[in-house]
Amino acid sequence: REDIASGEAADSYEFEFRFQRPDGETRWFHWTGYPLVEEDNDYWYVGLTTDVTERRERQERVRENERTYRELFNKSSAGITVHDPETKAMVGVNDTMCDLLGADREDILDGGVDALSVTEEGFSMDRGADLIDRVMDSGEPEEYEWLLEDSDGERHWMLVTGTPATINGERRFLATSQEI
Repeated sequence: REDIASGEAADSYEFEFRFQRPDGETRWFHWTGYPLVEEDNDYWYVGLTTDVTERRERQERVRENERTYRELFNKSSAGITVHDPETKAMVGVNDTMCDLLGADREDILDGGVDALSVTEEGFSMDRGADLIDRVMDSGEPEEYEWLLEDSDGERHWMLVTGTPATINGERRFLATSQEI
């Protein structure tokens, strides 16, 4: 049937399943079923099956890498922020930085650099944007000092290394900080 061949059958359905071969190897398959005939409440189906084991294994490796990245990111003794180099928006912050500032992740991300920094002393988003541009343009890490203020109003001098990075396939500015 033409509707089945085009993959547009109205009553088609699909799922993935795991199959263990007699030799113990496990394979994953994607199955799409298409009803052909109904006869006395019995349905006859045709199914298309594709081995998707390599795709599933690749997806699992990506998920494992992401779990490892998140664990390293959040357990680092350095405070880490991640910025979009185009918009300069802060798109990531680790647990260490949240703990240092006494703020939750969403508040830090929503407030951005100006909400954390002592802007009246020149530590502003404009200055941060210049640093991000310089590091991203040169492709080389740069070390600098930055003054932050936590939720209690206490100030923290930070030694920051700004580095160009690729995270999940996207260019990012990575700032790792140690209190000095």
